[in-house]
Amino acid sequence: MTADSDMMMHGAVTHVVDIGGRFAAKFHGMDFKNVNLILYVSELINNAQHRRREPNWWDRLTGVFQWVSSRLASGCPRQTEFP
Repeated sequence: MTADSDMMMHGAVTHVVDIGGRFAAKFHGMDFKNVNLILYVSELINNAQHRRREPNWWDRLTGVFQWVSSRLASGCPRQTEFP
């Protein structure tokens, strides 16, 4: 709020989220050129096609369960005593 008036001014903000669901960019106001947003999103799409997705904590957790279940299914002997 400004001291001169009782009006609140809100600016437009465009948020860009990449294909992995992560925050990628923020464009403030209406002064930016539309072509900049289009080129940025186009590069995100092209880059996502060539980039390997990084494993997150959920991938690692489910990987442990898959590994354990495959070991149990293969009939490997269980270790009864700890070294």
